[in-house]
Amino acid sequence: MTNLSSSASHAHSRRRSFLVVVVLLLLSAGLLAALFLGRLTFLSDLLPATSDHGAGNVDTQISTVVTYDMRETLDVVLNSGQESNRVYLNLSVSFKLSRPQDVPFVRNLEPAIRDTIIPYLQELRPQELEGSRGIFLLREELLFRVNKVTGSVRIEDVYITALQLQ
Repeated sequence: MTNLSSSASHAHSRRRSFLVVVVLLLLSAGLLAALFLGRLTFLSDLLPATSDHGAGNVDTQISTVVTYDMRETLDVVLNSGQESNRVYLNLSVSFKLSRPQDVPFVRNLEPAIRDTIIPYLQELRPQELEGSRGIFLLREELLFRVNKVTGSVRIEDVYITALQLQ
């Protein structure tokens, strides 16, 4: 009977050690998850910094958004397919620039930007401007075309400040 009791105690100790390992793994996983989710900030202070922005080593730069509003509204007749049923588009746009010193450059290129945008707008159909998807695609196309004109000066985004179909 000693064999039965020793094998039972051996099985019990194996089960206990397995449970201890499982509990330790769960605790470790929980601590890591909390650390990565930012719940344990005192532990993240102990870890080495992985970015160039150390505390007090580098001055933080506050970035400002620089926008340039086109001076004139873009007024075009859309391609409605019918001469008798004309649809007019009045569009005002602004550009988000990456640097403030780029504003005079973009101002000087405004005629070229208008010459690039207007033929594209004239070929649009009124149905293509319907809904949020149509406006999103319009912004993406304007951004692409304006960046082709500006070349080295990067326009980060196009804001539609006014859009009216008549």
